[in-house]
Amino acid sequence: MLSHAMWTNLVTLALILQASGLDSQCTAGSRVVDSENSGDSLRFRAAGLELRTFGVQAGDVRSMAFSPDGENVLTGHWNGSVKLWHMVTGRLICACPTLHKGVVLSVAFARDGSRLLSGCSDNTAIMWDATDCSKVHILKGHSGWVLSVTFSPNAERVATGSNDKSVRVWDAATGKHLTTLADHRGAPLAVAFNNDGSQLLTGSGGDNLTRLVEVSTGRNLRTLRGHEAWVVAAAFSLDSNTVITGSHDGTARLWSGISGLPLLALRGHNNDVSAVTLSDDSSLALTGSRDSTARLWNAATGEQLRTFGERRGKGRKSKPGLPKDALPAAVMFHPSGKFILVGAFTRAPLKPLEDSEEMKQCKKRCGEE
Repeated sequence: MLSHAMWTNLVTLALILQASGLDSQCTAGSRVVDSENSGDSLRFRAAGLELRTFGVQAGDVRSMAFSPDGENVLTGHWNGSVKLWHMVTGRLICACPTLHKGVVLSVAFARDGSRLLSGCSDNTAIMWDATDCSKVHILKGHSGWVLSVTFSPNAERVATGSNDKSVRVWDAATGKHLTTLADHRGAPLAVAFNNDGSQLLTGSGGDNLTRLVEVSTGRNLRTLRGHEAWVVAAAFSLDSNTVITGSHDGTARLWSGISGLPLLALRGHNNDVSAVTLSDDSSLALTGSRDSTARLWNAATGEQLRTFGERRGKGRKSKPGLPKDALPAAVMFHPSGKFILVGAFTRAPLKPLEDSEEMKQCKKRCGEE
């Protein structure tokens, strides 16, 4: 039986823990584990997430991105057009003037939603005003197709990756070229800024590496090694402490954004992993693949929590899923925490435009053949 003194001490300790917020946490070695993100809690949380999809014809659309608020979708097209859509209704909000003279291979939103960006096989990127889809700047300088584009979090910088094996950084206000990061053996197929814009993540299609580069100096800070094929998708966590990458080797991988050391390999997809993202608290990972599925993972353990395949049934009895033969191109956790968003191309017969030699080369260079 506990003495009165021992009982008093235990009660006092419990009160201290509660006041400090430690009653919901436990320590495993030097790592703090939040019980809210325990395996059972994450399974429950994952089960409650509702899937929202945006499907378009693969024969028409080549690239896709969600707005930061999850309400709109930006699409880049084989014929050079760029269009802004409402996510839920599918209503066309506006279409940018057709200034590109090729295939729009990559699109992106600024974090505040005010600007749009597109990269094209005509070797240019164009910045657009999101309110009316008018042109802001045409970014010229690459000697190869612009395969990847992104904004810095404060929207003051833009980065573009090209199959001329370089990444260029631009001033978003003026469109002026600021610096070129050229230490790539292959085309930078994915680019992403960290949360303060000081570092840039680049995924390569040639040496299968992901690099973490200091923007101001161009110095390579970390090289992330482990993928066995092209790295086609890459993103930072919100706090930049974690990196997630997707590859043609069929895996997504998690890395330390600080040390560059590997953390986990997410295995389960049967084809290229084409889109990746992390939840705001970094506890969940979301991936999209050319195996026509999107998958939800425990980012701490690598446990696969949910798989979204083809939609089944009709009406109220339908099972949430993706359009038939979907090719996920964009994935996102909605800011509300209630939804996951998957943007996908649906397979379609080749159109005459796609059957041209240029289109065949585009598919080959971008890993679609």
